Amino acid sequence: GGIDPLIFNIIKNGGVAIILSLLLISKSNLKSLTSLTHSQWMKLIFIGIIGGSIPFVLFFEGLKIVSAVDANLVHKSLFIWTSLMAIGILGEKLNIWQIAGYVIIAIGNIFIFGLSGIGSNPGILLIFMATLLWSMENIIVKITLADTDYKIVAWGRMVIGSFILIAIALMQNKLILFTRLSPAQIIPVFTSIILLSLYVITLFKALK
Repeated sequence: GGIDPLIFNIIKNGGVAIILSLLLISKSNLKSLTSLTHSQWMKLIFIGIIGGSIPFVLFFEGLKIVSAVDANLVHKSLFIWTSLMAIGILGEKLNIWQIAGYVIIAIGNIFIFGLSGIGSNPGILLIFMATLLWSMENIIVKITLADTDYKIVAWGRMVIGSFILIAIALMQNKLILFTRLSPAQIIPVFTSIILLSLYVITLFKALK
C-alpha cells in the first residue's frame, strides 16, 4: 500500500527542514535567528501552522480521493484568493492587465473543472481549504519578510511545520507507521524533498 498522507508529509517536510537548517549554519544566520523578537517568533509559528503543516495534511488527504488533475485545478485558484487578500489586507492594487490575466485564468479553470459544487466532493473541499490556508500564508509571509530574512522565514515554515505534523501524528497514534515503511516507499520521497526545498527558497526570496 501507499504511505499515509500524514507520514508522507512528515518525511517530506522534515527532509526540507533539515536542508534549510543546514543552509542556516553560519555565524550571521545563527545570530539573526537568536535575535528574533517575540513578535517575529509568533509570525513564524503562525506560518508553520497555516503554511507548513495543516494545509499539507488537508491537501494530501484530499488527493487520496480526487484525481491529480482536479486537485491541481483547485490549487491553481490560489492566486485569486491571494490577490483578494493582498488588496484587502496589504492595500495592494492591480492594474488592468493583471486583472484581465486573472479573469482569463479563472474562467479557464472553471471551464475545465466545472462548477460541480465544491461541497459535493469532500476531497475537493479539503484541497480548497488547503489552498485558502496557503493563500493566507502568502500574506503573512509578505508581512513577516518586512523585518525577517527570507531564509529564516522559510526555515521557520518547514521546521515548525514539521514539529506540528509530528505532534498531530502522535495524537493520532500514527508514529508507529514509520516502522512499517520500506525503502521502496521512502526513496521516491527524496525527489519531493528537493523540489519543495527549491520551491520554498525561491518563492520566499521572490516575495522579499
